[in-house]
Amino acid sequence: MNNDDEKIEYLLKIQELKEKGFYSTFCYNINSNLEDIKFEYENLKQQEFLNNLSLADKIIENKYNMSFIGGLLDEFNNFVKKKKEEEDN
Repeated sequence: MNNDDEKIEYLLKIQELKEKGFYSTFCYNINSNLEDIKFEYENLKQQEFLNNLSLADKIIENKYNMSFIGGLLDEFNNFVKKKKEEEDN
């Protein structure tokens, strides 16, 4: 693979990440230095990775919160059930 082909490959990868909402620090093109383009791509990939970690943390947190709320609702339902049984007696 020659230098220009590799640049095009990385430029396309950068463009895909931009379309996902990640911002590049510079507008790279075929005349840009290959090492600069690679460095930018790696930075954007790291942003994507950190973003995915943050999303995973939020999902786990929400699952925990839902379990907690579910437990509270179960306790409340048991309380209401006991009160009704007491009233019936």
